[in-house]
Amino acid sequence: MELFLTIVNWIWTNIFSSAALFMGVLIMIGQLACKKGFLDSFCSGLKGYIGYLVFNVATGAFSSTFRPILNGLRSLFNVTLTVNDSYYGLSAQKQAFADAGGNDGLQGMILVVAIVIMVLMVVFRKVTKMRSFPIQGHLLTNTSLGILLVIYLIMPDASNWELIIVCGVIMALRLMIPTNFSVEPAQDLTDGSGIVVGHAQMFADRIAWEIGKKIEKDTIKKTGKKPKHLDDLQLPGWLRIFDDVYVSCFLIMFVFFGIIMVILGPDAMHEIDSSFKEGSSFFMYIVGTAAKFPLNLVILFAGLRMFVAEITDAFTGLTQGVLKGILPGIDIAAFFGYCGNPNIITLSFLSGTLIMLCMTMLGVVLNAPVIVMMGFTQMMFDNAGAGMFGHCRGGLKGLLYGTAVTGIVDPVFGGVVAWVYGLSATVQGVAAPFDQSLMLSSVGLGIKYLGMIGVVIWCVVMLALPQIQYACCKDKEAYWLAATDWEEYKRRMLNHDADVKD
Repeated sequence: MELFLTIVNWIWTNIFSSAALFMGVLIMIGQLACKKGFLDSFCSGLKGYIGYLVFNVATGAFSSTFRPILNGLRSLFNVTLTVNDSYYGLSAQKQAFADAGGNDGLQGMILVVAIVIMVLMVVFRKVTKMRSFPIQGHLLTNTSLGILLVIYLIMPDASNWELIIVCGVIMALRLMIPTNFSVEPAQDLTDGSGIVVGHAQMFADRIAWEIGKKIEKDTIKKTGKKPKHLDDLQLPGWLRIFDDVYVSCFLIMFVFFGIIMVILGPDAMHEIDSSFKEGSSFFMYIVGTAAKFPLNLVILFAGLRMFVAEITDAFTGLTQGVLKGILPGIDIAAFFGYCGNPNIITLSFLSGTLIMLCMTMLGVVLNAPVIVMMGFTQMMFDNAGAGMFGHCRGGLKGLLYGTAVTGIVDPVFGGVVAWVYGLSATVQGVAAPFDQSLMLSSVGLGIKYLGMIGVVIWCVVMLALPQIQYACCKDKEAYWLAATDWEEYKRRMLNHDADVKD
C-alpha cells in the first residue's frame, strides 16, 4: 500500500499537478495510440505542452490585469463582498480549509477514485449513456481540490476514506454529466470536429444552444430567414474599426474599464495597483491597461492554435481506438476559434459582465445575505461560452439570452455555495463557475439537511439526467451518432434549415 501511495504521489506531484504537462503527456499517448512513431508522438506532445504554457500565460495575465480593478470595485461599494472567481476563490477556499485543519494530501486519491469511476462510466456507456470524457488537466486537478476543500467544511467529522469516496463520486458526476450535455452544441459549432467542452460551464453552453435553436426555429417560421448574426451587421464608415477583433477589444475595454477607473479615481488606483507609479499620467495608465486585453488575446490565440492542432489530431485517433465513440472534453477557450467572428467573444464577455455587475448592485440594494462580486475568470469564460453557443444558431438574440443565463446564475448560485459552506462569513471567496455553482449548492444543501442520504439522492438525480436526455431523443440511434457520425446526425436532426434564406 505504501509503494502504491508513493507511485500515486509521484505521478500527482510531477504530472497531474501541471496542467500543461498533463495535456502534453495525453497528446503523446494519443499519438502513440494512432500508431505514430515515438519521435513524432514526442514532438506532438511537446508542441501541445508549449502551446498550453503559452495559453496559461495569457489566462494568468487576464486575471492579473483585472484583479486591481476588481479590488477597487470591492472597496467602492464599501460592503462585504464575496468574490466568485475560479482562482481567487480557490485560494480563499484553501485558506478556509487550512484554518479548519484539513489535509489536502487527500486530493491525489480523490482524483484517482474519480478517474476510475469516470472510466467505468465510459466502459458501460450503453447503460450510463456517456459519450464524452473530460481530459482537461487543470479542470481535473482544480475540481478534485475544490470539491475536497468545500465538502470537508460541511463534513468535518468524516474519516479520510469517507472524504475520498464521497468527493471522488461527486467529482466524477460533476465532470461526466455536464460534459455529455455539451456533445451536440460542440459538434454543431465545430461541424463535427470530434471535441466537446470539458470545462466549467457545459450546462450553460447546452442551455444557450437550446435557446438559440428555439430562436432559429421561430425566426425561420415567421420570416423564412435565419436570425441575424454578428456578421450580418455592416458597420458603416469609421465604425468598421470594430471589424478587427483586437482594435474592438481595446476600444471596448478602454471605455468599459476606463469609466470604472475614472470613478475609482487615480488615488485609489495608486493604492490598489503597484504598477501605477506616482507621477504617471492617469489617462495613459488607462490606455495601457486597456491595451493589455488585446495583447493577452494575441498570446491566448497563439497558444490555442498550437494546443488545439495537436490535441485534435491525437484524440481523433485515440477515440477511434482506445475510446472509440467517446469524444474528449477540452477547455472552452479552444472553441473560440470556431465561432467565426472573434468579436462574438468580446460582445459575450461585455454583455454577461454588465448583467453580473447589475446582479451585484441588486444584491447591495436589497441587502442580500451574501453579495457576490464576479471575478474575471467567470466573466470571460462562462459568458463567452454561453454567448458563443447561443449565437451559433440564435444569432445576436441567442447571444444575449445565453449571457443572461450565466449573468444571473453565476452570482446567485455562487452566493448559495458561499452561504452553504460558510465561505461568505470567513474568507469572502468562492470558486463556483456555472456548473459548479449549481452542483455544489445542491449537494451541499443535501448534506447540510439530510447527511449521506442527501449525497445518495444527489447522485441518483445526476445519473438520471443522461437517461432523461436519451429518453427525450426521438431518434435513439441519433443520440450516439452525434458523437460518432456528425454528418448523419445533421441529416436526421438538423436539416430543417436546408432551404432557408440567410
